[in-house]
Parts: sequence; structure tokens; C-alpha cells
Amino acid sequence: MSILNLGDPHIVNEVNDKYKRVLEWISTALKSFNIYTDIDNINILGDVMDCEYITYRKLLYFYNFINNIKDEFKTNNVRIIVGNHDKYSKTDSISSNLLRHLYYNGEVISSITLKDGVLYIPHFYDKTQADFSNINNDDVNLIIAHIGSKEIFGENELTVEYLRDNIGFKNQRIITGHLHNIKLDYLSKNYYIGSLKADSFNEFSTHFSISYIDNNGKYFFLLIPYLKIFLTFDVYNNKKFKEDLFSKFKEIELYNKTFNLIDDNGVVLSMIDSEQYLTTNISIKTKLHVDDIKKKDIDLIVEQCRHELDDPSFMNIKIKTFINIDSLTRQTFKDESKVVVLDNKKIEEGRDKLKKLIEVIKEGPLSNQRKVKKTIDSITDKELDLFVEYLITSKKDGLLDDLCSKSI
Repeated sequence: MSILNLGDPHIVNEVNDKYKRVLEWISTALKSFNIYTDIDNINILGDVMDCEYITYRKLLYFYNFINNIKDEFKTNNVRIIVGNHDKYSKTDSISSNLLRHLYYNGEVISSITLKDGVLYIPHFYDKTQADFSNINNDDVNLIIAHIGSKEIFGENELTVEYLRDNIGFKNQRIITGHLHNIKLDYLSKNYYIGSLKADSFNEFSTHFSISYIDNNGKYFFLLIPYLKIFLTFDVYNNKKFKEDLFSKFKEIELYNKTFNLIDDNGVVLSMIDSEQYLTTNISIKTKLHVDDIKKKDIDLIVEQCRHELDDPSFMNIKIKTFINIDSLTRQTFKDESKVVVLDNKKIEEGRDKLKKLIEVIKEGPLSNQRKVKKTIDSITDKELDLFVEYLITSKKDGLLDDLCSKSI
């Protein structure tokens, strides 16, 4: 039995066609290594949805995404592991029952499940809720999951380290989603294959991977460049920014023109040029933390790094946003039309407005709906701050003022 594992899709309404292109891109990579037609089962490693607020429109996009997978890879055997973004809130039950309504010919893994030597593990905010009492570790040959590392996700969540140290899965390979940046640890056999979506929650990478297990039980990873790459840098001085940027450019140059087939020990078995992938589209966001760096400095460093590459022509670079953080003054950048000023006071003001709006919602007609109440109660100040920062940097903060003026 052959298995193909795909990382977190994070489907949102406006990018359905993008995912069709991503699936076609994956199909191209598989065909390059002559393994395209040899797939029995496809696993999606959680976070099918980008947001836990499930709407009928999002379910329609989900339905289309699954059908695109079936059409592209000629199989009806698709399993979906429930991720943290496929839940209503940190305290509520999963929304897999909604997924089942539309996904009529597949399977949603919402609990710890052992099938044919493969242990499927969904996401757990609370590791103590993960019950392995009915699992004999000797029966588990492979773990496919939506779990992360303790370093990134903390002590409370179910993590790879907890499986190794506390549950006793010492030698099994773990192939997992949740962490969006690709990280294939060949020594420990912990494989974070990366998200299908390049711009996921400030986690930025130049490429992702898919995991393939053939009929003989051999493990392979295909390294695939993203169709578009998003980079963000915190800039404190020109020298460090140039070093970091050039390092990323070299990484992009290494991966952008080839598909790489690698075994589970990290040995590159084959590299095949992709004739279709002629240009890398790169969006760069810089967060400026000092007054003495100007936009023209950033532009110059970007061009210097690009032209120090062997083949700079393949890069189509768009410098998306510049952010002036905290104590920096607007006057520093009075001639810089692309600069967005972002300071703590403005974030605090936005957070206070959101809190007032949340109180209105809690007291309104939706207050008697348990799922709405639990979702609202689980929102943290940090999450509110990130939302305000997104509105400001996207120049949409006027939407918050309009909404509050009509509701508060």
C-alpha cells in the first residue's frame, strides 16, 4: 500500500484556484519521478481550514479542494486528520461532523486511531486528553499526526517530545503537520513536512515537502519550491539584514529550479530540473526597529543581495510593506509613501475597541449560543494585538472604527 502525505492546506475563501495550482504543481513533481500513478491513500495532516469559523462557503471550497485531489491523483481514498484550525475553539469539540457532511467518500480522523500499523493522531491542546491506553506500541510502525514540538507549542499541547519521552514511541517515524516551516530531522526521525500554504501565520519558508511511502515500505520526501515566497525581517542594522537576506536568497536559489527526491536518511536520490518554474515571486516585508535605516537603504541591500547570486534574473521581487515599530517617529519617514507607522499606543487603542465590541457580542442575541461564547472567551490579548497589527499594516484599520461606531 502506497501513501502520500500532504501538509496543512489552510484553505481560505479567496484562494481556491491557488490550491488547484498547488495540487497541479505537486502532481508535476510526482510525475517527474515516475511515482504519480502509484498512490493508494492520501493523508491530509490537519488544518484543512485556515480559520475555525466554519461557513457554508468555506465548506464549499473544502469540497472543491477534496475533489481536486481525487481528480488530480486518481484516488478516492483521502484521510483528513483534524488539526487545531479545524476546531471551533480551544475548549470546544471539533467540527469534523461538518466535514463529514460534504466529504461523502472519505474519512475524518478525529481521535487516536490505529490502522494497518499506522497510528493517526489529531491535534490536542491538552496532552492529558490524548488516550493511548488501547494502543500497543509494538503494533505501531509509523505515526502520522498534527502535532508540533515542545519548543514552539509549549508544555500543554501534545507534542512529538511527549510521544517520544512519555508514551514510549522511541523508534517510530513521525510524519506531522502543524509546524508550517519544513523541518526534516533525519536523525530523530521527526519529519515536519511543511504547509501547502506559503504565508501561514508569520512562519516563512522557501519550500515545502510531501511524504511518499511506496508499496515496499520505503520512505521518500519530495522537496518542492513554493509558487510564491513570503519573507519577513526584523531590521536592527544594515549588516545583519544583508546577511540574513542573502542567506535566504541562496536557499531560494538552491531549491527554486529543482525537485529533490530524498530518502528518510537525508540522502538526495535524484534532482530534476523543472522547466515550468522559471521565476520565483518573492514578497519581502521588513520591520524597522531603528531610526537611521531608510527605505532607500533597504532597496539597495535587496538589489546587492540579488546580484550577488549566480543567476539573479529568476527573482521577481516585490517589497511589500515597511513597518515603523514602537518609538520611531513618522517624521523619520515623511517621504516614504510605503511606510506604515505601528506603535504600541495605536495597538492598545485597537485592542480596547475590540474588547468593547466583544462585550457587545456577548450580551447580544448570540450570547445564548454555547459555541460562540466559548470561542469568544478563548481569545487572548495577544491574538487581539495581532489582529490589530494586521489591520494597521494592511491599511484596513478604518474598518474597525466603522464597525465599532455602528455596534458600540
